[in-house]
Amino acid sequence: MNQIVKEDIINILNSKTVPWEKFRGKHILITGSSGMIPSYLVLVLIMLNEINSYHIKLFLLFRNLKKAQNIFKDYLKKDYINILLQDVCDPISIDDPIDYIIHGASNASPKYYGTDPVGTARANIIGTDNLLQLAKNKKVDSFLFLSSSLIYGELTDENTTIFETDRGMIDPLDVRNCYGESKRAGENLCIDYYYQYGLNVKIARVFHTLGPFLDLNDSRAFSDICKSFVKNKNIILRSNGSAKRTFLYVVDAIEALLMILTKGENGEAYNVGSQLNEISIKELAHILIGCYPEKNIKVEYNIDPNSIAYSKMKNPVNIIIPETQKLQNLGWKEKFGLTETFTRTIDAISMTLKLG
Repeated sequence: MNQIVKEDIINILNSKTVPWEKFRGKHILITGSSGMIPSYLVLVLIMLNEINSYHIKLFLLFRNLKKAQNIFKDYLKKDYINILLQDVCDPISIDDPIDYIIHGASNASPKYYGTDPVGTARANIIGTDNLLQLAKNKKVDSFLFLSSSLIYGELTDENTTIFETDRGMIDPLDVRNCYGESKRAGENLCIDYYYQYGLNVKIARVFHTLGPFLDLNDSRAFSDICKSFVKNKNIILRSNGSAKRTFLYVVDAIEALLMILTKGENGEAYNVGSQLNEISIKELAHILIGCYPEKNIKVEYNIDPNSIAYSKMKNPVNIIIPETQKLQNLGWKEKFGLTETFTRTIDAISMTLKLG
């Protein structure tokens, strides 16, 4: 765990708005637990045990053992950690009682939308149903489904801010929508179980989030920009860079998810994203160049509208800015600004590669 990750975990643990006592002595299942966001959740819960003796029992479901070992290192040997090395779409068997389930297993990277659309959809539909069945059988206190901003589909440019009640078009015949469409189906399954069985489900619609465990090869523009600074190479934009996004730092995201899990209303969805850090991809690239002048990085353009990657996997939505008042009503407040969000991510990844 490098210094920036350590600082982040301590920052989260010092939160006054997360009801930490609700985790004491609980049994918690987290799927996709070696992913960028779930891994931070796991580290926070591990530290609650290690530092504050919360006696939490963790069940970590993931497919990539090597990746998990790199993140959690010796903690995987702790007697309070139980490893489920499997696909979330396979039957899940746990003898112990389970109090909380956080479902974060998903192919979130656009690179999978073209190479494994079936696997992407199955994790969000079949995997979600597996976990909801388990949650029903275990009578869990709370079930949190990590959904996505992509469920909003294509909204008009007038929708500069996206509310939880907004609805946009998603073309089910476009392979890129394997992710957004299946997340919608996953959300509906959650609501079905809430309605039919009274299951305590909550939904977090996660917008662009980044942090030290960001996958630099996931093909999203902001990941490519971070990769350029880590590798000391020029930024190559495959569009004109006009698309506007906001970016949330993982620390703010984790606090939000823990609050939704424990304080959110059952059967409700919450936007989890930055409402403050709006910027175009082109502007972002130039701001970060100013943060690292010693790297002498420049912006280059390589736009090929005829390429399969561009035409099939390009996000058609030009502006993605979440309204987060519903989340703020739980006591959440965004703390990290745009520059700090990116420099902490870039510096942490660079530090890890240097040490590794």
